[in-house]
Amino acid sequence: MRRADRNNYIDAVVSGDPEGVLARESAQVLASKPISLSPGERADWLQTMEEVVLASDGLIPFRDTIDRAYHSGVRYVAQTGGALRNEDVIAAANEHGMVMVSTGTRLFHH
Repeated sequence: MRRADRNNYIDAVVSGDPEGVLARESAQVLASKPISLSPGERADWLQTMEEVVLASDGLIPFRDTIDRAYHSGVRYVAQTGGALRNEDVIAAANEHGMVMVSTGTRLFHH
């Protein structure tokens, strides 16, 4: 399974959409379907996620990454900064009350 497919499937299961399009596409290569959390179990589990940090050695290009991270318990973000939509990314972090640090150092190169 490709890394992106695996990550999409995990995200779909954890976010409560194990039957969504991304999950269906990714699940085709699984030998067996994982057991999904009930809505109550997922809410209880997410309540335990405190002080989670998201760090990126590249920039975060879109605000949806921040929105999604917030729903997974992320409260602190470290990233290089400098994306074309960096102001939107910063605004999303501020709206969610997240602390964001722009390192200015990009370690990921194409």
